[in-house]
Amino acid sequence: MTNVSATTSYNPILPLVGRILIGLIFLVAGVRKVMGFAGTVAYLTKLGFPAPEVMAVIAIIIEIGGSMLLIVGWRARWAAWLLVLFVVVAAFAALAHRWWDPSGEFKPLHDINPLRLGWVQRIVGDLRGKRILDVGCGGGILSESMAASGARVTGIDLSDKALGVARLHKLESGADVEYRLVAAETLAAESPGAYDVVTCMEMLEHVPEPASVVAAVATLVKPGGTVVISTLNRNPKAYVFAVIGAEYVLGLLPKGTHDWSRFIKPSEIAAWGRRVHLDLVEMIGMTYNPLSRQYRLERDVSVN
Repeated sequence: MTNVSATTSYNPILPLVGRILIGLIFLVAGVRKVMGFAGTVAYLTKLGFPAPEVMAVIAIIIEIGGSMLLIVGWRARWAAWLLVLFVVVAAFAALAHRWWDPSGEFKPLHDINPLRLGWVQRIVGDLRGKRILDVGCGGGILSESMAASGARVTGIDLSDKALGVARLHKLESGADVEYRLVAAETLAAESPGAYDVVTCMEMLEHVPEPASVVAAVATLVKPGGTVVISTLNRNPKAYVFAVIGAEYVLGLLPKGTHDWSRFIKPSEIAAWGRRVHLDLVEMIGMTYNPLSRQYRLERDVSVN
């Protein structure tokens, strides 16, 4: 009997090359997703994923991170995916916690929110069943408050990060709010006259064309509906109080938050509104007492 045995030599280079090639394929796919982020978000939204911006970021980072570690081994790849997933979710959770911490860096937003909500209720009345659009919703503090009052709220913003925070907090709170990454002008063309109330709080002074936003909210609100706008007045007192005082002396806001040249006079907002058939019903100011650390609504509109 003749025994025939055959052996094959092991070449460690081939598996390594294969892993590198597969890793490059995944890396290219990840870069493609980065370039097509909006498309990824739209697809996840269509599939009904919660917080699609957050999910898209997680998917991209996981794919890139996993592919870079493919050369170490398949087990390492899956371990890397789980690790990156944990880190990214934890980072967004930490950001959401900071945004929604009433004693943290966003404390001023929490402090003035009851005043803003109360003013909306005073002007509009009972919010139950009202369809409300919150333009420049940020992390959703006012949006969730209006939803808790029974309104059907849609919050829009152009910040992926802010909307990611809002959607993540929505999963925790169960708030009935729809968040969308869309400009007011785009939504106005899509859904004219769709809302009973449109709010636009502390947002106009941060956009290049505030008159365009005012025209958009006028289109979005139903005939006979209500638009509520809050912004900062442009005068020397506002510069001293809202910029020097709030940002540099009291530290209520991060330095550089506001550009005084973008502040807007009440007369300018009224003029923009008249052009698009919005009638000024009432104005109210907001003041801050640094001794009591209390905000209050007053007739003084010289700052806010």
